Amino acid sequence: MGIVIPGAVSATIGTSGVVFAATDAPSLDRQGRVHTFCHAIPGRWHVMGVTQAAGLSLRWFRDQFGAGHDDARDPYERLTEEASGAPAGCNGLCLRPTSWVSARPTWILAPEAPWWA
Repeated sequence: MGIVIPGAVSATIGTSGVVFAATDAPSLDRQGRVHTFCHAIPGRWHVMGVTQAAGLSLRWFRDQFGAGHDDARDPYERLTEEASGAPAGCNGLCLRPTSWVSARPTWILAPEAPWWA
């Protein structure tokens, strides 16, 4: 993907969801939200955050909230357009797709609750 210059970031959604960024130095997150590894380029590092079942979660969200009227556009394009107007962090609203993952993080105290704010 060419994420080799510090500050460059990629985000992908498939089986998992990955946010990947190149850095010049290791960056440790003591809360465990992101991980830091050696980059393929000597002297560089990469920081990444990963979630399981991202594609399945996105499809579920599309089916529940994003089908909308048929305007010949891809429903994911409509969802992306609508999401672009939401505030960063969405005032703390998160989806926890714990029922679809094989490896749940231990910090989830109530895995039966898919939404929290």
